[in-house]
Amino acid sequence: MSAFQSNPNKEISQIPVVRMPGIETLLAYQDLYFSQHGWTILHLLAIFQSRDIIKLTEDPNFKVPFLVDNYGKTPFHYILSHNGFEFSLVNAVAQFMADHLNDINVTSHQRQKTLDSLTELFPFIIARLNQSLVNKFLSLFYSTSSEQDGFKAEIFGKAIPSYTHSEATTLGRETFSKLHKEGNEEISFKSIRLNWDYNPSSEDMLQCASTILSIENETYLRFPVISHLVNHLWKSTRPVLIGLAIFYSILMTLISVYIGIGERNLPLEIIILVQTGIAVIMEFLQVTVFKMKYFMEIWNWVDLAQHFLVCAFIITRFVDDDNALTRGWLVASIVIVGYSRWLSYLRLFRASSKLTYYLYLDNLLGTLIQTILSILRDMWGFLIIMFGITIGFSLIFLEFGRQEDNLYLNSLYGTYQIWYGNFDDSEYSPSQKILTAMILFILSVVLLNMLIAIMGNTYDEVQEKTIFTDTSTRLSMCLEAISYLRLFKRTSSKGYLIFYGPKQDDDNQEELHNEWERRMKMIKKALKQLEDNQTNELKKMREAIQADVKQEIADVKQETAEVRQKIDDISQDLRLLLNISNEPQPNHVPEHELKQEILPRSELDE
Repeated sequence: MSAFQSNPNKEISQIPVVRMPGIETLLAYQDLYFSQHGWTILHLLAIFQSRDIIKLTEDPNFKVPFLVDNYGKTPFHYILSHNGFEFSLVNAVAQFMADHLNDINVTSHQRQKTLDSLTELFPFIIARLNQSLVNKFLSLFYSTSSEQDGFKAEIFGKAIPSYTHSEATTLGRETFSKLHKEGNEEISFKSIRLNWDYNPSSEDMLQCASTILSIENETYLRFPVISHLVNHLWKSTRPVLIGLAIFYSILMTLISVYIGIGERNLPLEIIILVQTGIAVIMEFLQVTVFKMKYFMEIWNWVDLAQHFLVCAFIITRFVDDDNALTRGWLVASIVIVGYSRWLSYLRLFRASSKLTYYLYLDNLLGTLIQTILSILRDMWGFLIIMFGITIGFSLIFLEFGRQEDNLYLNSLYGTYQIWYGNFDDSEYSPSQKILTAMILFILSVVLLNMLIAIMGNTYDEVQEKTIFTDTSTRLSMCLEAISYLRLFKRTSSKGYLIFYGPKQDDDNQEELHNEWERRMKMIKKALKQLEDNQTNELKKMREAIQADVKQEIADVKQETAEVRQKIDDISQDLRLLLNISNEPQPNHVPEHELKQEILPRSELDE
């Protein structure tokens, strides 16, 4: 191990540092290279957490030949190594590195070497950087190049969608040759350029699933690099999840048979206890992997409650088989908790088989379970209000029924029955009828409409966040499977994840993440077409109206011109008459003869 790796502070302190005034001086050092450590000027400024980084990285003339030093670290690593680092410096370095990696002059080797170094910072990039920087890095971590082993033309082979691990960002020649020989369909290749161990039992995949599960911005989940990682985890762990579902189904079937028999059956009790013991051990394994995070998942609490109730039920049959009340409550609790957990495994049907697709269950089952859970979560406030109203009115009914030796439990149950209109008011006093009318108004008119509104709003939210809820559901189940796979952890080398499959199918997978989005896209397309049609109709109507108006204006102008011409003619005749009347006459002529001489009577009449 080098001196720097063993004691970096001591090694850095031995470097002579000169205070460099001004951005011009810093730019003069941009080609500076410390061969012993492989540092550039940007590494040094990050090590000393200099605020000159901001000015330097903002300058368009600043360039560095490389970003990874001899220890496999970038300036991003060093700026994050300080306690209480400044986010302005972090963003400046991250922005510069993203722009540097997008530069066409950077070689593919240097780009991939830098991305390999940044792989360990993937959780920080996702969780702490701003959205624009995260978008840039997510795009960099995903390659859509079809170049495989030097082939730049279109590739044809066996187009079966699959993921494979590779030590390079391209497929090995053996895999490529096999694909090429077995088919003649066009194939597309997509590679995840995160240098990880993609074995589902590895620490990298555990960290990857936890990181993606913590994402709250649904925009990130739409990036191909995230969607392919989720699909890889889902496909890798789904056999384990199906095994767990079968195991739990057998357990619940045996418990149901045991309850249905209604009597002691020692072999069946032993089998149920053994399976429950195995399930408890499996829960303990999850605790060792996830520590306190295990208790943050509601289904883990359901599992613990189920195992405890099953053990308690069978033990009570051993100890006191005559206590029917206790046994009845235990059976009710086991059925409610156990069957709820059993139904939760329907989430496995989320885009998992062709059968569910053809039965139109592809989106229905997983989304329906998530919708029910979300509605129950959002109903807490409503249930608290209902509980308070029920308790209050039950006390009032208790007071009115004291003369009949009424118990509080009867009043409470009677108030609850009013919720559903199942009550008999024939024996109610006038005061109780008034109270019944009040509670019916509050429950039926106000709170019932409120409940409908809550459910409708929750359903809309779940549908709008289909990608988010689907990803969260898948990853939470994947983490459970990973905790069991770690028992059989096998060594595997780090590399890259390559997806290959039909070009058309792959394009559709990237553009349309789920059936709901496809439907939404069809609806938007139909609405867009309707809008275009309406726009064209309005445009035609507008043009027709404009043409009609122009024609009417032209007609009016023509009529106006004719009227003006007539007015001009009349004006000219009047001037002529005026001139004749003003001329001197040699002999006196009677006025009526003068008019006839000047103009005929018919014309005068006109």
